[in-house]
Amino acid sequence: MASKGLLWELTAPLAQSLRITPQGIFRRQADGTWQASQQAGNRESRLFLSLLSGNTHGLADDFDLALSGDAADWRLSMTPSSVILRQIFARIDIIGSTLVQEITLHETQGDYTILRLQGSQAGITLSDDEARAYAD
Repeated sequence: MASKGLLWELTAPLAQSLRITPQGIFRRQADGTWQASQQAGNRESRLFLSLLSGNTHGLADDFDLALSGDAADWRLSMTPSSVILRQIFARIDIIGSTLVQEITLHETQGDYTILRLQGSQAGITLSDDEARAYAD
């Protein structure tokens, strides 16, 4: 994932396919082409990829980090240090073991979003369809 990005197949509440790379976030159109998101830029996509890959060096630029646990069961609590991110997030919590299992985004107005990454795999060969998604 770290070298290519992330292919994210969302099924609910709205079915859509997203490709998140260091160059940006792209949405698959009905004709199979990829359209760059107008809402998210390179900084947002790099932040998201850093979250998923556990790249604490990239995260430390924008967050104060507090890591607890061990390699088999860990938790990373991130408090925004940049003014822009503090306007959006109160805190981000990441739970994992070998891979990231859950990300909780605590927003400043009290809402929160939990992303559970079920069935994640690392170190596998891309399928032909997945490889084509990155070839565009």
